[in-house]
Amino acid sequence: MNENEMLSLMDSLDRGTNTFGALSPDVRARLFAVAENPTEQTWEAAHGCMINDRRFITLWQALIRYADYRVISKPVDGTWPVLPTREQILTALAEGTTTIEPHWEQ
Repeated sequence: MNENEMLSLMDSLDRGTNTFGALSPDVRARLFAVAENPTEQTWEAAHGCMINDRRFITLWQALIRYADYRVISKPVDGTWPVLPTREQILTALAEGTTTIEPHWEQ
């Protein structure tokens, strides 16, 4: 991960919120891990993490909405058909943690 990607990630994690307020160290660690190394294990641990309580959006929902990730389901006992890329995850975190709605959502 280059310096600009790291700064973007840290900014997104600082902006992120869930129903308990700021993201806990555990949630931040999960999101950091999947952004740093998107594997089946890190994605499974992070996809359901809420990243914005005002918009009530998870990382997976942000990926679908903002990062051109089209996986909308996973077999219950299977693996993810496609894992998101680092670029997609960083985009989803940056857009998903922004509290201002884009013009098309207003």
